[in-house]
Amino acid sequence: MSKDTVSMPIKVAFGIGASGEAASNWIFNALTFFFYNQILGLSGTMTAAAVTIGIASDAITDPLMGSISDRWRSRLGRRHPFMFAAPLPLVITIYLIFSPPAGLTDWGLFAWFAVFTVLMRISSTLFAVPHLPSV
Repeated sequence: MSKDTVSMPIKVAFGIGASGEAASNWIFNALTFFFYNQILGLSGTMTAAAVTIGIASDAITDPLMGSISDRWRSRLGRRHPFMFAAPLPLVITIYLIFSPPAGLTDWGLFAWFAVFTVLMRISSTLFAVPHLPSV
């Protein structure tokens, strides 16, 4: 095997990490609009605005995380500490996105959704940016 060839165990390990990321993205992308708009009654505009705020936060957090993980030094390596730290906050934020307190006004529901969407995107960034190969 050439030194440029990636072994099957490495490919499987990389794929397992990607599957967790894909599952959390699917849960968010497929279910949140329906849940907030149709179940909780938040307007489509406010639902989309909260998601847009979360996506816009990536414009700041993704390059920042890339810069931090490029320079990070630890006994676990540059990227692994962030990848190990990401799953628990990601699971908690997804749970909280789908568990807003009862009785919130539309603006309260919007704020809840926007804040936890930003936190979910940050948690996802902790894993995804170090996980992806740099170009």
